[in-house]
Amino acid sequence: MVIPSSLTQVAQIAVQAIDASATISAGGTGGASVFAGVVICEKGQPFELISINRKNWQAKLGKPYHPSKGVIADPLRQVGDAVAGGDGYVVRVVAADAKFPVLTARMTPAAKAVKAAKEAEGEQPKPLTAETAQMNTSAVVFGTKPQLADGDLFAIYPKDGDVSGRKIEMLPIGGKAGFFTLNLYEIDRLGASFLQESHEVSFDIEAVDDMGQPAYIENRLESRSSALAITIKPGVDLSAFPGATLSAFTGGTLGDQGEISAQQVAKAIAVLRSAMVGYTAVLGLGVYDSNSLAALAEVAEARRIDSFLDVPPSENYAGAVTFMEGMNLNNHYAAWYHFPYSAKDPYYGGRAVWGISGIAFQAKAKGVAKVAGAVGGWHYSPAGEDRGVINRRECQPLAGIGELDEEAFYKARINKLGLTSGGLLMIDDAITSRSLNDYLRFQHVSSVMSSIARDFYALARQIKHSPDGLTYDGLHKGMTDILDGYATAKALVPPRNPDEDGESPYVLTVEQDDFDLWTVAWNVCVTGTSRRIMGTPGLIR
Repeated sequence: MVIPSSLTQVAQIAVQAIDASATISAGGTGGASVFAGVVICEKGQPFELISINRKNWQAKLGKPYHPSKGVIADPLRQVGDAVAGGDGYVVRVVAADAKFPVLTARMTPAAKAVKAAKEAEGEQPKPLTAETAQMNTSAVVFGTKPQLADGDLFAIYPKDGDVSGRKIEMLPIGGKAGFFTLNLYEIDRLGASFLQESHEVSFDIEAVDDMGQPAYIENRLESRSSALAITIKPGVDLSAFPGATLSAFTGGTLGDQGEISAQQVAKAIAVLRSAMVGYTAVLGLGVYDSNSLAALAEVAEARRIDSFLDVPPSENYAGAVTFMEGMNLNNHYAAWYHFPYSAKDPYYGGRAVWGISGIAFQAKAKGVAKVAGAVGGWHYSPAGEDRGVINRRECQPLAGIGELDEEAFYKARINKLGLTSGGLLMIDDAITSRSLNDYLRFQHVSSVMSSIARDFYALARQIKHSPDGLTYDGLHKGMTDILDGYATAKALVPPRNPDEDGESPYVLTVEQDDFDLWTVAWNVCVTGTSRRIMGTPGLIR
């Protein structure tokens, strides 16, 4: 029975579409913290967004490089810190001359002769077991597609960015004509091989496996393989493909990773900036080039999110101040850190030096998670004994770091370190690179304002293109709900000067300025913070 949604002149009953305009969600991201950044690593498709978490980041990106490799050993150590605070997205950057290996299949002369003889006799050729395909190896620059020459059947190559000498084989399956077992073997650091992936595949586009699932090799690798991709030459006849013995991917190279250009990093940052995913913080993750750091701060500004960046740990205290003066940055989204210490390496057991943007993100995430519901604890500073402890073993200052000038650090907008009551290193300030001495120099104020802006943007996007009545009601009610949530979370508080500013934590106005233009304004009072505490002792007679 069809129930109409509108009436005509016929005697009938209709039910209109459900009006859900009064239930438009004004909820935010709550206590979810998600980071993003660019990294140098062993694995991962370059210049593509890679989703990671604390369980899979090494499987997707590889193990951090040994400290002897220099600055490229830094990024994944910071990722290891960051995933303790939340999931993340990274974009891998490689040198301009980096190449990935390709195996290209051709029919051997013997296989071609048998196929031709079968066709001459009017017989349908069958997959051969006595002969195997010829697999030729080459390498292609990342960002380009393998080219197939005359006589080539297909090209198979890694899609996970791993250029190591892994091996594949395609073994015909007995009793299943046209089906193969495609095995991928990984070679560990000791030279031993082990099976990484195995797939039942066919070159027949209609083929299905025993479970009724498509087995066509292109579809199977696209949907089920995290490591391999294939390009088949259009129109090629693979009905007599005999399989392939164990063949190694060779020729791949990461180039000179110690000399990755700023242009390559800029390509990765551009991917990060335009990514169609949401994240709440941009991290330095071992990026120390000044132009690249400025670009990361601009991503945070464009997306209205936090940013945690590092001054190079190799700089001494005076050099850190000089570095920040050279940045000449006025950005209230970015908070800067300097950690001129070595620590026990959790991956190789020696000593290593790496930045703390991942730990700063972790500290912020701990505060955000303190408030349940639609509004997170964005008003908690990423500093202090409760959240800012630097969880590293056997920290030792680098030689020649000099004496810390805390006033100079404040003027340069570098967050200083301190000691907990138990003697542990901690982040001991929470300021941004805002050059003016207004409230936006405090990280928690910028963070709260950015969170409200993101919530407003999500609300307005739902209401956009609605008529006047729905627009006003939706914007006014939605923003009231949003701001009430921040007030309930104690992120917004009554003004500190009630005689001039009243007693409400916020003032909201919604106005129609033109036929198609609406303006929503909110003025809020963000909670303060106990960044400075004065004790006043006195004696009583």
